[in-house]
Amino acid sequence: MSLELSRAASVEAPGPSSQGTPGEAPPRRLPVRRPPAVLAPVRSGTSVPAVRAFDAGSGMPALRQVGTPRAARKVGVALMVALLGLPFVLALVPWRQSVFGDGSVIGYHPLDRQFQVEAPISGRVISYAVIEGDQVRRGDLIATVKNVDPRYLETLRSQEENYQAALEQATQAVAAYTAALRQKEAERDQAILEAEAGILEAERKVQEAEQKVAEAQTDASGYQILYEQAKALYERGLEAGQAVVKAEQTYRTAERKLDQAREQRNQAQAALEQAKAKRKVVEAKAQAEIEKARTDIQTAEMKVQEARVKLTDTQVKIRQQEQGGRVLAPRAGTVLRLLTNVGEGAYVKEGDPLAILVPETPRLAAELYLPGRDIPLVRVGDPVRLQFEGWPALQFIGWPAAAVGTFPGKVALVDPTTTKGGKFRVLAVPDLDGPELRYRERQGGPFAPGTTVTGLSSGQSGTIVAVKPDEKDPRAGVLVLERTTGEFLPDEPIASSGETKAVVKSPWPSRRFLRQGARANGWVLLREVPLGYEIWRRLNGFAPVVAQDEPELTEGDGAGKDDKPKLKRPK
Repeated sequence: MSLELSRAASVEAPGPSSQGTPGEAPPRRLPVRRPPAVLAPVRSGTSVPAVRAFDAGSGMPALRQVGTPRAARKVGVALMVALLGLPFVLALVPWRQSVFGDGSVIGYHPLDRQFQVEAPISGRVISYAVIEGDQVRRGDLIATVKNVDPRYLETLRSQEENYQAALEQATQAVAAYTAALRQKEAERDQAILEAEAGILEAERKVQEAEQKVAEAQTDASGYQILYEQAKALYERGLEAGQAVVKAEQTYRTAERKLDQAREQRNQAQAALEQAKAKRKVVEAKAQAEIEKARTDIQTAEMKVQEARVKLTDTQVKIRQQEQGGRVLAPRAGTVLRLLTNVGEGAYVKEGDPLAILVPETPRLAAELYLPGRDIPLVRVGDPVRLQFEGWPALQFIGWPAAAVGTFPGKVALVDPTTTKGGKFRVLAVPDLDGPELRYRERQGGPFAPGTTVTGLSSGQSGTIVAVKPDEKDPRAGVLVLERTTGEFLPDEPIASSGETKAVVKSPWPSRRFLRQGARANGWVLLREVPLGYEIWRRLNGFAPVVAQDEPELTEGDGAGKDDKPKLKRPK
């Protein structure tokens, strides 16, 4: 082999003569063969292993070091099967639908929300007795306003005298109009009685005329028969002509009396109609006069009311001036803002705001705004999960039970119309409707099952079935109630028939930390559906599912078969 390598090297290395002269083409190089692989000698008596592809003899021995182990292949197959089956498993996982809304914390009762304290009189703000953030009670002094006109009080007293005189005059007018009304009513009754008497007299005359007509008609009929009989006898020669003439004259006289009786009857009937018409005219005229008198009374009474209102306002202004324009707090709360300055430039008119007061409220609510697409699905009493600003929370939308840092609530009010940017307002309050009632700050002995616990503010009561004391705080725990008469209020003092007292523990943060105006997010919980259906619904842009007990429209409500939404359900 060394001989062959030396020969190859001699062939491969060109000599000085092989370079040629400049400008000539280089000579052609001969191909060089790679020497064959030399196998190691095998001792006698040993077995020779089978040569595999890509083995040491192939020149690629590292491939044996990178092969996939069997355990890894099994793990990979298992992960692939799990990943392929995971979507089908997740499609059957239960998912709680919800409607999201955001807003802020406010007082539940409208009177418990912040309001403006207004100036009782026009004048200059002399001083403020409070600063922003102060706690005030009802009747505490907030500011002092003084009128710039020194004779304003005298003017008010003069107006009071004028309004008092106007009130007396209007009261006398009411009394005079009332007496006139009674007189008109008496005159009406008398005129109606006279008219009714005339009607009775006319009816009597009509009856007499009817009787005379009947008598005259009977006489005329009898004389007609006698005349016809005399005429028939005269034609047969059995009666003289003078008798016929006399019978005819008698018959004609009876007919004239009958015509006269009928004429008198018609006149009597016409007189009766005139008497009835006269009664209507008399009654209408008297009623018109009575209505006019009543209108005068109403006008006079309105003047009395106007005079009383003006007199009362003037008296209030006089009392305010006599008090020196003292602005008092209408209820307990916290001064949020002072809206005017103090001194020469601090002139205010009557009714101008001086300060903003946030009252102390025993009950807070979360004011949430929901889109109009989802508002038909929300009803009073639906559960809500709330997140308040300042309290870190982790909310799992589909699994509310796994949420951390959220607070329970329920829907207490749904506005019937839009209120803000096309959205609907919903009020959520703490959920204290369950059979379990948390308490804190217990005083006296422990609560005993079988006793009755009563809310001292709401007046609601319930019977204690079981007591679950708190392991960390012996003065706190949970009461299991039954036969409750209503819902207790948050932070409400309660007392049992066994002389034990405590305070209802609200599921929301304390009012010391949760204040009006704090931002809040809320999720109104709806039905529980499979996760696959929820994904399909969102991909198609459909609304959440309506609850099973949602009332349907009937024909009387104006809904027909064509009005029902037709949604394509997944097969």
